[in-house]
Amino acid sequence: MAKFAREDLSAATAAVFTNVDSAYSQSLSQSFSEAFESLGGKLVGHYEYLRKATDFSTVMQAVHTLQPDVVYLSGYVRDSALIIMQSHKMGKELQFLGGDGWNDMMYDFAGEEIDGNYYTSHWHPMSPNPISQDLLKRFGDQQFKGARLAMAHDALMVLLDAVQRAGSTDRSAIRDALAETEAFAGATGTIRFNAQGDPMKPAVILKLENRTSSFVKAVTP
Repeated sequence: MAKFAREDLSAATAAVFTNVDSAYSQSLSQSFSEAFESLGGKLVGHYEYLRKATDFSTVMQAVHTLQPDVVYLSGYVRDSALIIMQSHKMGKELQFLGGDGWNDMMYDFAGEEIDGNYYTSHWHPMSPNPISQDLLKRFGDQQFKGARLAMAHDALMVLLDAVQRAGSTDRSAIRDALAETEAFAGATGTIRFNAQGDPMKPAVILKLENRTSSFVKAVTP
C-alpha cells in the first residue's frame, strides 16, 4: 500500500492511525510507515487509539489541519469506518487507505461515505491472474468464493510442490524444500519465502465503491 500510495496516488505525506490494543494494527502501521518513508514519503502524524474508542472528532481536527495526502488506518472494519465517517461529517475529503482488516462490511457502519478509499487484500475474483481465473472457471464464482479459499489453495499447492522437490515425506526435507521455494505460481500471485518464513508475494489493491470492493491492481513489494 505504501508503494501504491507513492507511485499511483502521488502521495508525498501521510498520517497513520494505530489501534494500540491490536498487535496486528501496530505491526501494520510500522510496516506501512517504514515503507512509505523508504520510498521518499514523509509521515506528518501518528495517532493511537483504543479498541473501544468511538469518538475520533478531536484527533480528526488535528489531522485535517495537517492535510496529509493520505491517511493510513491499520485497524479493522468498525473503527476504520467510524474514523472515515466522522472525517466526512467534519466536511473534509481525505484519502484513506487500509489493510486486510477492511472489507465491504464497512458500509454497514458508514454507508456511501466509505466510497473512494483503498485497501490491500490477498485476492479478488477480478484479478487477471491466470491460475485464479482457471479456478473460477472450474468451480464457479459461488463455489470458489473469498480470499481464504485462494490462500488455502496456494498453501496446499506450495506444500505439494515442496514434497515433490524434496522427493521425500521426511519433515525436515519438506521444510528445507519449502524454504527454497522461489517463484511459485499461485492463485494469489508468485510466491517465495523470506528468511523468517513469511511468504513474499503480491497484494491486491481494492477500491471501495458502490457498496463493494473492486479490483484495482496487484502490487509486488
